[in-house]
Amino acid sequence: MPLSKTFFIVFFLVTSLLFAQNEKSENEKEKVNSLEKGSWSLQFQIANNFQLKSFSGQTISAKYHLTESSAIRAGISIFNRSYDEEDQENDEANNFFSVIRTGREDFDITIMTEYIFYINPKNLINFFAGGGLIYGYNSNDMTGERINYRLDTLSSTEKTKRFTNSHKYGVTLSTGIEWFVNSYISLHAEYNTQLYLSETKGNEERTRKNFSAPILISKVYTDSDRNDFIINSYSVKFGLSVYF
Repeated sequence: MPLSKTFFIVFFLVTSLLFAQNEKSENEKEKVNSLEKGSWSLQFQIANNFQLKSFSGQTISAKYHLTESSAIRAGISIFNRSYDEEDQENDEANNFFSVIRTGREDFDITIMTEYIFYINPKNLINFFAGGGLIYGYNSNDMTGERINYRLDTLSSTEKTKRFTNSHKYGVTLSTGIEWFVNSYISLHAEYNTQLYLSETKGNEERTRKNFSAPILISKVYTDSDRNDFIINSYSVKFGLSVYF
């Protein structure tokens, strides 16, 4: 969703909640925050120039309270991109030029769930800490072709097919502070660390065809397998939560 649309949706929700809050009775106005059983919220990250995006995941992030001091937070991030390019290289001194075609498709999904514990759930300012599980999958599919000409005559072709995919399994640890502007809207700052195992597999096929007499064709196959243990510590994130 474009950031402009996200901003207007959040603005509408915030405005509606502010009007709704003004209509509350005096007893209800004494409510400090929405940290209570059954409440849930959408979370947005405050990025550069006060742009809003989701907090735990780039597609959607939400939190649900099991009790006033404990909650479950889930985020999902999905990314997909594909493109095709064509370029040309020239070597006029040797009467040689090449046409290069490249195609690529990338896909990535990350799912994260966390248990969050609030130390002082009845306060206006709350410290919290939590941890959970993270899973991610990534794939990259690339095809390339290079067509070589000499003196306007086809000289050789080189084709490459490459595919890699990886899975990551791990845990995430978070700590931060949340301040309630009013009982339905909060601002928060959070520090997050992830520890995970990444398993990557890939294969590549290269084919070269030389059109000089006699015509020669060569193929090379390569497989790869790699495991990594990774620790990522992220800078402090600032966010906004809207409670319902």
